[in-house]
Amino acid sequence: MAENASTTFNVHVPEFVDAIWVALRDPKQAVRERAVEALRACLHVIEKRETRWRVQWYYRMCEAAQVGLGKNASVHSIHGSLLAVGELLRNTGEFMMSRYREVADIVLTYLKHRDQLVRRSITSLLPRIAHFLRDRFVTNYLKICMEHILFVLRTPDERASGFVALGEMAGALGAELVPSLPSITPLLHEAIAPRRGRPSLEAITCVGSFAKAMGLAMERHIRGGLLDAMFSAGLSDKLVDALESISTSIPSLLPTIQERLLDCIAQALPKSSTRSGSTVSRATRSNSFQHFVDSSGPVLVQLALRTLANFNFKGHELLELARESVILYLEDEDSSTRKAAAICCCRLVAHSLSASSTSQFSSNRSNRMGGAKRRRLVEEIVEKLLIAAVADADVGVRSSVFRALYRNPTFDDFLAQADILTSIFVALNDEEYGVRELAILVAGRLSEKNPAYVLPALRRYLIQLLTYLDQSMDSKCREESARLLGCLIRSCPWLILPYIAPIHKALVARLCEGTGPMANIVLAAGVLATVGELAKVGGFAMRQYLPELMPLVVDALLDGGSVSKREVAVATLGQVIQSTGYVIAPYNEYPPLLGLLLKLLNGELEWSTRLEVLKVLGIMGALDPHAHKRNQHNLTGQHNLPGQHREVLRPTVETAQHIVSMEEAPTDFWPSFSASEDYYSTVAISSLMRILRDPSLASYHQMVVGSLIFVFKSMGLGCVPYLPKVLPELFRAVRMCEDGGLKEFITWKLGTLISIVRQHIRKYLQDILSLVSELWTSSFSLPAPKRTIQGPQGSPVLHLVEQLCLALNDEFRVYLLHILPSCIQVLGDAERCNDYCYVPDILHTLEVFGGNLDEHMHLVAPVLVRLFKVELVDIRRRAIITLTKLIPKVQVGTHVSALVHHLKLVLDGNNDDLRKEAAEALCSLAHALGEEFTIFIPSIRKLLVKHHLRYKKWDETENRLLRRELFISDNLSVQKYTQCPPDVISDPLDDFEGVPSEEADETQRQPRSHQVNDVRLRSAGEASQRSTREDWAEWMRHFSIALLKESPSPALRTCARLAQLQPSVGRELFAAGFASCWAQMTESSQEQLVRSLKTAFSSQNIPPEILATLLNLAEFMEHDEKPLPIDTRLLGALAEKCRAYAKALHYKEMEFEAVCSKKMGANPVTVVESLIHINNQLHQHEAAIGILTYSQQHLEVQLKESWYEKLHRWDEALRAYTMKSSQASGPLQHSQNLDATLGRMRCLASLARWEDLSTLCREQWTGAEPPARLEMAPMAANAAWHMGEWDQMSEYVSRLDDGDENKLRSLGNTTASGDGSSNGAFFRAVLSVRCKKYEEARVYVERARRCLATELAPLVLESYERAYNNMVRVQQLSELEEVF
Repeated sequence: MAENASTTFNVHVPEFVDAIWVALRDPKQAVRERAVEALRACLHVIEKRETRWRVQWYYRMCEAAQVGLGKNASVHSIHGSLLAVGELLRNTGEFMMSRYREVADIVLTYLKHRDQLVRRSITSLLPRIAHFLRDRFVTNYLKICMEHILFVLRTPDERASGFVALGEMAGALGAELVPSLPSITPLLHEAIAPRRGRPSLEAITCVGSFAKAMGLAMERHIRGGLLDAMFSAGLSDKLVDALESISTSIPSLLPTIQERLLDCIAQALPKSSTRSGSTVSRATRSNSFQHFVDSSGPVLVQLALRTLANFNFKGHELLELARESVILYLEDEDSSTRKAAAICCCRLVAHSLSASSTSQFSSNRSNRMGGAKRRRLVEEIVEKLLIAAVADADVGVRSSVFRALYRNPTFDDFLAQADILTSIFVALNDEEYGVRELAILVAGRLSEKNPAYVLPALRRYLIQLLTYLDQSMDSKCREESARLLGCLIRSCPWLILPYIAPIHKALVARLCEGTGPMANIVLAAGVLATVGELAKVGGFAMRQYLPELMPLVVDALLDGGSVSKREVAVATLGQVIQSTGYVIAPYNEYPPLLGLLLKLLNGELEWSTRLEVLKVLGIMGALDPHAHKRNQHNLTGQHNLPGQHREVLRPTVETAQHIVSMEEAPTDFWPSFSASEDYYSTVAISSLMRILRDPSLASYHQMVVGSLIFVFKSMGLGCVPYLPKVLPELFRAVRMCEDGGLKEFITWKLGTLISIVRQHIRKYLQDILSLVSELWTSSFSLPAPKRTIQGPQGSPVLHLVEQLCLALNDEFRVYLLHILPSCIQVLGDAERCNDYCYVPDILHTLEVFGGNLDEHMHLVAPVLVRLFKVELVDIRRRAIITLTKLIPKVQVGTHVSALVHHLKLVLDGNNDDLRKEAAEALCSLAHALGEEFTIFIPSIRKLLVKHHLRYKKWDETENRLLRRELFISDNLSVQKYTQCPPDVISDPLDDFEGVPSEEADETQRQPRSHQVNDVRLRSAGEASQRSTREDWAEWMRHFSIALLKESPSPALRTCARLAQLQPSVGRELFAAGFASCWAQMTESSQEQLVRSLKTAFSSQNIPPEILATLLNLAEFMEHDEKPLPIDTRLLGALAEKCRAYAKALHYKEMEFEAVCSKKMGANPVTVVESLIHINNQLHQHEAAIGILTYSQQHLEVQLKESWYEKLHRWDEALRAYTMKSSQASGPLQHSQNLDATLGRMRCLASLARWEDLSTLCREQWTGAEPPARLEMAPMAANAAWHMGEWDQMSEYVSRLDDGDENKLRSLGNTTASGDGSSNGAFFRAVLSVRCKKYEEARVYVERARRCLATELAPLVLESYERAYNNMVRVQQLSELEEVF
């Protein structure tokens, strides 16, 4: 958990620190070892976070470890404590320095402990103690520790841990162990080449560690016998690693090691013959080693092949060895061996070709070969390799060969031959995608070497890929074809140029299919990536396709359901724009595009995506703020978009408008009546509607609609004013939804909404009837999907119609003719197709229509009568019951004869259940017709007697009719027929569909007077342990969800589950949730939450977007007349820090009023200066001048030079600073002179007088102090850049932050150019490009982008105009990239 969810784990560190010692002292060793792994992960979490509790936690762990090392401690307690001490030394930094001697003394007391496990733990801990404080260890503990380790090395059972510890200690102490080498070397030799038993691999590793740490000091000992002993142990991974360390640290031993190692490899490859040039003594091995080789089998062979491929054999020609020995293993039965042999052959050939090109061969080799022989050997090996690459059964072998061929262009001269190319063309149709991709990359590169042979084959393959992409029914085949097409375009652009039109047509066709929830995301992402590659190749020729292509790319950007697709869409947009030169214009032709990209930049995406967005913004260019305002004005009505673009981009209108600060939000959302429940319902509905409007969040729409209906239920008729905003969006969601289940859910919820608002739905009747007409055909198409006759929910469309009928009552009669013919058609189609799936739902709807059918019974009665004759008994019963329910409500006198005759046929049938239902219907007819029904009594009685049937209700009805008695209304049977309401379930669907049932039930059961749980809120708001950006993001998410869950408002509580899945909802409703809970919290809880907020405000690592949310909360509470007890000066400083200048102006104005009224002892000059600065940032220059005038008249404030600067009166400011500089003299005036000089520099930079600025910087730079140089550096570097003074610019830039993300940077550290800490990285990138150090420039460009991403995030929340300077810098970075 600490490794994979460190933010969540960090909250529970105090409990973990106390609980882990139970596991560290567990009697089982395995438990203790797992516990120390958990402790290590915990220490990593603590180490990354700056928290005041860190030292306290370290202290508690150190104390607990010392307790575990007490006199009477058990073995498992000592072992666990030693493991803990090791982790504390490794992960607590300087904390253990003051306790070093104490801990070391305690540990060393257990050097001779009776238990082997404790002694082994002590041995493993000694190198860590030595590494922690090297000099103190050498002075105080080296002798006793070396004596202990030498003793351990002489103990057979413990020497393995001793050699490991000795190697680590060599790395920590280096040359300090040279005097001990005479004592150590015999022990190493004895362990590596023992008289009995197997050699010690730990000792071999120890030799390598000593060689790495001591260098040439080990040469004598290694030559003196250690090297022979190491080779006598046989080939192993440890031996190879040790030999690499030795050959690197002691280069003089490399030739000897190469010779000996080649002999070992030759012995380890049984299929090979004796290596030419080797002596008999070296080729002959001992019997023990030969037995070791034979018994190891494929494992040793693979090791030998890897060593041959990777070890430094420079100066040795190994092609003959490859042909005679290695190539034989390409036909081995073991696939791993074949793969190792293939890689080895590729490496050996590549090394040989590289060596031949530089003619660097060893002078002591007698078998130097000529060019013709080398070429013959290479051709033979390459031919064998390609056979393996095409015909080997294992995909790993095939892909490894092609990967090696692709990574080594030196093979191209051999691969470009016609007979070799045939094999590569065969691999283009390999069964594995990875092999095909590598084959395309190799073939594309070879098209430059042999175009006449390669291009026709690739042209045929291009046609094949387009065919697959267009006609294949296999989705995986289409996905792979799209990606392979992009690979082909990238690897062979000259082939693609004539075929841009058909390729574009095929790709656009697939992109048009890649929309909606059922779309193939992988295919769409692959096609988008291929579009980008095509744009790079096509260049300006692609511009004619932009009107068709751009809406599809923007539509992909809108798809928030797939992060991968959105990332590819961003990259594709950048490639299309850059290749076609289509800059700036997209902002004007697609006005929502800028807002959408800024939203992605300010969202919760991965850094890679955010940096890609910045790259795209730079490529497209910085749009003028006035043009942006014009586009936003036009965006309201979408007047300037063509029809096709309007449809694609319509959902982004709302997206673009979301990027506003709280003070720019509509005033009707302010808490002018936040004490009432209606306000919280308003903000909840507003938040839910934003998600419903966003098609990229379609996966949350079902939950959104359920929450909306729950809010409306809680509001009752109070929700009527919201219908104009909500209903059109619900209608749109139903029409645009491609998910059938979601469409049915929303349709059903529309019916539920109608049951809430009742007659207030009148004004939307035409829209609803139109929607019903659109949905009818798809809802009742035959053959129907499999479902039971009596479905649990029924048809959503019919539910909507039924609720409409119940809401309007008799008013619905006018609109019945819009619905009834379709219902009757469904019944007729069911009879014709013999599929009665929809019949029960239609019959239920007819029952709901009730008396409204009075004028239309001539249409309904014949259809019902025909259903009496169908084969399905259930359908016949339902039809009779429907007729029975309708008879009391409609006039049936004109249809009585037909009805009675068909009911008599049912009575004359053989189904007793149907006879009973028919008798009920006849009774209902008798009650409805009275004496007119008497004429049918004899025939009915005859049938009853015939079948020996007796029905009490019929007998009672018959007697009354014959006695001509009136039917009494209070008779139970009469009531059943005349007063029974239709059985309509208003909402059998749960509003919280998709939510765990216990959470949904709890939310629905909670009363409106829900009591806030203070304990939960205090726990969720606790911020004392939050430190990193990730910690604060998790804190905000968890706290916002807790506020919604505990809110007294049902409307806010219903949004809690959605906030868990979509954090933006929690942040949007954070202020409302806080305000709703605040009034019901106790005073102590309120104080604790305020402390948590102050902790958040004081954090240096809190993300700007979270800081902006908290400032919005403070402003919200102030508008609600419940201001938080936080100093307004702090809030103002924070608002200015995160560039929320509108908020900063409000708080500074409050401070200014307090200063004027003598309520605050602040310096009026400072406050006035801040007000002038903030108003200028808000482009309110008149207000800034007014403040200055008022201060001069009423506060007797003297005009300062910097105020001209803040008023952007640069010429006047320059004259004032120049005069002040000339008047300052003497050492006492140094600080004033420095301020004046810096002011002159800022004015010259703003006036673009670069020559004067450069001269001034050169004059002042030498005598300036480091802090002054840091402030001068950005302006000086900019001036030197404009003047082309590169040496001076390099000097200035060296003083600036290099943009390394590991260094802490303050948020508000801006300069005159307004781009803050991106200055250093940007200017370094310029210098690197100047020096043609393009790789270095690329690093600095990425660092500058990362800085700008952090700076832009809060600025775009304020306004685009305030972010314009940073946008210009983003464009400059993209222009720099175009150079390299």
